[in-house]
Amino acid sequence: MTKDTTFQHVGSTLSFPRKHVFGVFDSLLEGEQAVQELVDARYHAEDIAFIPSQDFPSAFQEHVRKEGLFWQIIHKLEVTSDEGATSELYLAAARQGFHIITIYVPQREHIGDVSAILFNHGARLVKYIGNWSIEDLFPPIKSDKR
Repeated sequence: MTKDTTFQHVGSTLSFPRKHVFGVFDSLLEGEQAVQELVDARYHAEDIAFIPSQDFPSAFQEHVRKEGLFWQIIHKLEVTSDEGATSELYLAAARQGFHIITIYVPQREHIGDVSAILFNHGARLVKYIGNWSIEDLFPPIKSDKR
């Protein structure tokens, strides 16, 4: 898998953070496999940003710089959960060596499919950031058929 055709790193033109599913991976391989499965499931590669831990802080700072002060304030107000600012949560994860994935999901009915793919590849801290809300997403409950 070549990073140039599948991943967007620094300089992504995605409309963060609205209508995105975010997740954290322990390993690059798990993240790459999730990206490949998303692409195989017909999600557009340009709607997926998989950012290795070492690249995330600079990509985040560049995004904040481009937003401008007004939008930074609005962003802080609307993208805060019980855990604090969501952006700070993912920035801290990247600083600890975890890799970040975001997928633009404009249609709510696809959130479950996207998050299931992420969970199948070991993602944690999976959240959907909508226009005005943040939702924690959880792995599907496996039924115990007897």
